[in-house]
Amino acid sequence: MSIVRLIEELDLPPILYKYRNYQDVNYCNKVEKISLSYATQSLLKKELFIPSANTFNDPYDSAVPFRYDPKDLIEDNIFIKCLELAKRQYPKADDTFLHHYAFENQKKGLINNPDHIEEHDRDTYNKTCRDFGIFCLTTDEKNLLMWSYYADSHRGFCVGYDTKYLIESKVFGMGGKVIYRDDFPTVPLFPDERSHHFLDLFYTKWAVWEHENEYRLLHIYRTGKIHPYAPENIQEIILGCKFPEKDKLEFATKLLQVYPHVRIYEIKLDKSIFRLEKQLFIDGTL
Repeated sequence: MSIVRLIEELDLPPILYKYRNYQDVNYCNKVEKISLSYATQSLLKKELFIPSANTFNDPYDSAVPFRYDPKDLIEDNIFIKCLELAKRQYPKADDTFLHHYAFENQKKGLINNPDHIEEHDRDTYNKTCRDFGIFCLTTDEKNLLMWSYYADSHRGFCVGYDTKYLIESKVFGMGGKVIYRDDFPTVPLFPDERSHHFLDLFYTKWAVWEHENEYRLLHIYRTGKIHPYAPENIQEIILGCKFPEKDKLEFATKLLQVYPHVRIYEIKLDKSIFRLEKQLFIDGTL
């Protein structure tokens, strides 16, 4: 069963969250310069930026090695697969040529050749980064680790997206929930017509990331990386527990001008137990 589904087939939680930096710090001639981050500017402009996998912090992300299921790799199956690939490459060729071409490729043993496999993995990853954007979201807006490394050590914010609008936006074609595991998945040699097993590699991560509870929406870059969206797309904005105190009210005011319906929360530290609390700061629905 494939992990990935067409966007209209997904059963997503009502709200999914994305952690963001509020500010960027740059140094020019040893002078610290602080400016609003690209994520903050995009939020205020109602723009969605969809990154490629080569910007992610996990070196395995979308680079999981492509491997066929070893049980499928018997000689007869390999020949049939080589013949199938030959027909795709030379759709107008006659059967004699196709069978000879497939037989020669089978003899080369490319399916099990380490150098060929490495080249295939590299080419696949580069093509993935060129052609696809991956929008990563989570169910958990109070995750201590994610606030630490995706929201500038709690000085940033978290955006709660209404998934109904994300689906209806037509920006994304497919999506699914990330599967976490310690071993590499394999791909069937002869997937069925509705299978998306190749795309499943985008949705497979090492189990050490399991705490992220991640969902992903997939976008094809033919229509660009930046997309405008309706204000209703966003339902919540949550300020980190170290968000600059002097900026809170000004930032909240700007947000309400763009998203008059939004609820703005802030994260507080629980004083009785190790836990993050989410408290209402301003309710735009009132």
